[in-house]
Amino acid sequence: MSHSLLSTTSLNPHMDATQDPYYVHPSDNLGIALVSPLLDGENYHQWSRSMRMSLISKQKFEFMDGSIQMPAKDDPTFKAWARANNMVASWIIRSVSPSISQSILWIDKAHEIWEELKERFSQGNFFRIADLQESITNCRQGDLSVSKYHTEMKTLWDELEIFRPIAKCNCDSERFRIGDKVIRFLKELNDSYSSVRSQIMLMEPLPNMNKVLSLVIQQETQIYGSESEAKTMNVGTNWKKNTPYSKDAGQANKGFTKGNQNSYNKSP
Repeated sequence: MSHSLLSTTSLNPHMDATQDPYYVHPSDNLGIALVSPLLDGENYHQWSRSMRMSLISKQKFEFMDGSIQMPAKDDPTFKAWARANNMVASWIIRSVSPSISQSILWIDKAHEIWEELKERFSQGNFFRIADLQESITNCRQGDLSVSKYHTEMKTLWDELEIFRPIAKCNCDSERFRIGDKVIRFLKELNDSYSSVRSQIMLMEPLPNMNKVLSLVIQQETQIYGSESEAKTMNVGTNWKKNTPYSKDAGQANKGFTKGNQNSYNKSP
């Protein structure tokens, strides 16, 4: 098989070419960054998730996680492997900051680049877990609409689950975690939702989060009408790594303090 055919045909004649990890689409470009923002050393976990999603969609993640090993140089698939590996390596290099790219430029295998970045930047997970747990504890509805409040809470839970995944076979743990999310969400709603909160808390079993959100939004619409949409447009928060919290905000209005950066700052 010629080198030119490797980019447009599958090495497996029984497989759709676009599903073959060795296949390189004509539109694939070595010089593009797959994700934005670039990896800067502070955003590794968000960056790695975005990269994973992008490479899975391109059928190339097996080169990054090491599932597809480099064949011997005299193997018929070696040229196809080298082509795809170099494509993935280039995407990774283009998707990190210039200072980081210089430190990985001379690593040949995409898998080794991925592991290098993981080892360097995924450290400190326990500190981030602590930050997320504290953020969840301090998350209040305050001036937020129900939908916006739910989005802020869900963002924190989703990131926490990246660090603390539950085995798929552990049904009890998953059920308890879903219940914890519902309880935390309901507990920090404003007092105007006390009636619907009490009704939901008495349900056995607790409904899932989507059902809870639907019930609370119905209550919000009855109370505020279209005003709740205005809240969503006017209020925002910023959940960045190591973002400190405002104790005063939780005491004063059970919400987030608002400022030019849409963040909340820890009182001295």
